[in-house]
Amino acid sequence: MACQRARRLIPSSIALAGVLAAACSSDSSSTIGSSNADGDSGASATGMGGTGSGGTATGGTAGSATATGGSATATGGSAGTGGGGGSDAGLPECGDTSSATTTSLCANFVPDVVDLISSDPDHDGQGVGVLAVFESSDPEAAEPIYVQRIPAINETGIYDLSTIRVDIDKADIASTVYMQFLFFDGPEPFGNEDAGDAGDAGSPDGMWLGGYDMAGGIAQSTPLAPVEITMGQGHAVALPVFALRKISVTGTASTALPSNGEGRLEFFAMRTRDVNTIEDGGAVSFGELACVDLNSPVVIEGFVYGSGTFYLGGFFHDDGDVDDAAGLVLSAELPVSDLGSVTFPAANAFTVGTRYVLQESLVLNYSPDPSGDAGVSGDVSCQ
Repeated sequence: MACQRARRLIPSSIALAGVLAAACSSDSSSTIGSSNADGDSGASATGMGGTGSGGTATGGTAGSATATGGSATATGGSAGTGGGGGSDAGLPECGDTSSATTTSLCANFVPDVVDLISSDPDHDGQGVGVLAVFESSDPEAAEPIYVQRIPAINETGIYDLSTIRVDIDKADIASTVYMQFLFFDGPEPFGNEDAGDAGDAGSPDGMWLGGYDMAGGIAQSTPLAPVEITMGQGHAVALPVFALRKISVTGTASTALPSNGEGRLEFFAMRTRDVNTIEDGGAVSFGELACVDLNSPVVIEGFVYGSGTFYLGGFFHDDGDVDDAAGLVLSAELPVSDLGSVTFPAANAFTVGTRYVLQESLVLNYSPDPSGDAGVSGDVSCQ
């Protein structure tokens, strides 16, 4: 279900849209289980036992990962908001290969710690993973040299992931590769994109992403983190995996609406209160509805990643035109002297912690043109 939601309605205005669209494409599902995309000489993967620490990730603590006989349990900490292929310090040893033309990668998964909901199949931590290796930091621009479905059949738990060893035999492999891990919490992640009802649409929550450098936030590029390799050697890689958590925001207006109160509503969660940091890596959350009636409270669903304290902000376009300040209503610290220096109210702060599903409130309290004198382009009807 997470993949169905992502594939249908991820807004193209955010950089993460391309990542999720590629992950949920029919191409991704059709290549699961293939060993080597270019057909050189194949690759294999095996589960490993052993015990080691989970590495580190920017924006949080990594917790520990314990694997015995091919099973794994992750406890404590949080993978934070960044992270990719980490160092091998403290990880289980990844033994050298038997050939100078082969290299091995041992992926040690370090998932976010969240409160799973056993009664909700889209947020119970049970699902399907896909591990891929690329020679490019942009998985949308290159074919993988290795792809594996995890597990091979049925489902697994996000905290039951064992260390996966990938052996790659490719004579002209680059000296730097990039590991990507995608986990889809919920049944039938690669099902019909039209499956599900309208209530499922609008957010990719329930997806977990590993190997990405998220320092740029959702408004910037989201490349995979590099892993330096040497032929004939094994490389232990800490792979933080962060959850796209579900957030439901109830939006209300406390100021006069410039037009009939019907239009587009969107929200962001930010690392800072400054709305201008959206383009500078500040955004960690997003949700939107194309047309709502804000004359009464509206619930909009989206996603948030990371476990820290963030600031909720939002914009309502009373005439539906997102490129026009006329009809704009937003959440702002008052008084507002200039739209270019807007900050979100301190009261909009919320802490994610270990919550997998969040419910927050957003009050839209400011319009630069509450009487509509600036000239809204025309009443929009959501009926």
